[in-house]
Amino acid sequence: MSKIKHRCNHDLFFRYVFAKPSNLRSLLNLCCSCNLELLEMLKEIDLQTLEEIPESFSTVSVSGEADLAFKAKYKGGPDLFVGILLEHKIKITKDLLLQIHKYVFEVMLNKNSTEYQWLHTKTIIIYNGKKTHDPIAKYREKFKGKERGHELPFECVFVNLSEIHNEDFLNENCIDGLEGVLGALLMKYALHSDKFDEVYDIFKNLFDRLSFSERQVFKEKINLYLSGNIVFEPEAKMYEAVGKILGYKTIADHEREVEAAAIKRGLKKGIEKGIEKGIEKGIAQMVNAMRSKGYTQKQIDEILAVQV
Repeated sequence: MSKIKHRCNHDLFFRYVFAKPSNLRSLLNLCCSCNLELLEMLKEIDLQTLEEIPESFSTVSVSGEADLAFKAKYKGGPDLFVGILLEHKIKITKDLLLQIHKYVFEVMLNKNSTEYQWLHTKTIIIYNGKKTHDPIAKYREKFKGKERGHELPFECVFVNLSEIHNEDFLNENCIDGLEGVLGALLMKYALHSDKFDEVYDIFKNLFDRLSFSERQVFKEKINLYLSGNIVFEPEAKMYEAVGKILGYKTIADHEREVEAAAIKRGLKKGIEKGIEKGIEKGIAQMVNAMRSKGYTQKQIDEILAVQV
């Protein structure tokens, strides 16, 4: 299999879609439908009060670390905020929990508080990679309850998007922001393009429900995400399938256009060279004719100068 040059846009796409509270609520609703631990963690949180913490980006690079940070209020009071940190991963690294520990204490701050500036933080690792690997389960296995119930210095739940049931993408109880549902669906299948056919109709149903302006903007972001996400030739299948719905050029279309353009350039260059050679041949014949009629070289040069 030949490799294709690509740039991974997972994190940029993740931020673009889920920085919007309504889209994030859709993602969390979908994840709660398949992850009881997350459902338990969020049961006391009023997700309607989600508010992004933009200050997180002042201490976090754009490479995908500490992807999104929010604060929200508890249900029924008191009027206190809790932090919700989302970390998106397609590959689990050994230092992941250490990274999150750092973000909790550097990013999740209530800067409006004069007494306690830290936010009690609930961290959610959103994973859509190929291999099934839960770093929290591995951590728990290592310590086996020796920390008296305090497994980590912050709450953390690992969610694998592949576990979301396809029928839930059309469950009205899970839909708050349509872009959020579409984003979750795309991310679930981004590295499993061979299975995208099974949700083709679901994706089209959701996309068609967006307004015209929403479709135009969203499809550009999807195009950027998918076209940069292809690693091997077979994974072009999903890009092609989504392209049929969104109306952007597929890889095959692009390759045909590049080939056609190359042929056109070649023909143009060939014609130009042909004309150039024809002129050269014509001039040579004219010079020979003038010489046969007794023209001097000086006279020939003067005539050629006028012709050029």
